[in-house]
Amino acid sequence: NMQKINIRIFGTPYCETFGNWAFMRDLDKLREIYENIPEDIDILLTHDAPTLHNLGLIQQGRNNGKMAGNVALDEIILKRKPKYVFCGHIHTGNHNITYADGIKMANVALINEYYNEAYDVLKIELDDKLKIV
Repeated sequence: NMQKINIRIFGTPYCETFGNWAFMRDLDKLREIYENIPEDIDILLTHDAPTLHNLGLIQQGRNNGKMAGNVALDEIILKRKPKYVFCGHIHTGNHNITYADGIKMANVALINEYYNEAYDVLKIELDDKLKIV
């Protein structure tokens, strides 16, 4: 018996500047852009990774051990408190579902720092209260 539930999802491609790519902005501009993230979302999808729980920690290659997460993203995540946050960008950031202030989050990049497929697709099943089953 399938039950219909409503899930509010918001995504943003904006990242902290690290090269000449699209959607790259400095932290002040990102703070301004991220204020447009709605307050009542269930899932936040971001290209950039926050620093929270090492989602933005590079764990391979020449930058191994460098925190490359986005603190402006940390701030808005803790302010908006979506139920889930899924990111990528920092390929080897923490891929385990972790909890920060009641928010479940994970880095879901599929490739490592050498652009080789290294991680499984994260699959979650949610119950009617939007909790992972």
